[in-house]
Amino acid sequence: MKEIKGEYKLIEFYATWCPPCRTLGNTITSIEKKNENLNIQRIDIDSHPGLALHFGVRSIPALTLLRGETEIWRHSGMISKPELVSLLAKHLDNK
Repeated sequence: MKEIKGEYKLIEFYATWCPPCRTLGNTITSIEKKNENLNIQRIDIDSHPGLALHFGVRSIPALTLLRGETEIWRHSGMISKPELVSLLAKHLDNK
């Protein structure tokens, strides 16, 4: 996949056995529908442990926001939808 300069990517690290991950996943799905300039990628840490290691994920759920290849925000654990929407709005180019 070709990277587009200025493109934002939100990476969600989760596991299928993790109840908080399922809850956060539902929140992210609803946010995804309203943010066309946000590319969301979901990574199951059990299926892709190397990616979790590469990004330094130590607990789940975990979120990493990238602009291009640069990490600009990271969060581990649960986060409320209003708080996540607010944090993402601070970073996204709402063009």
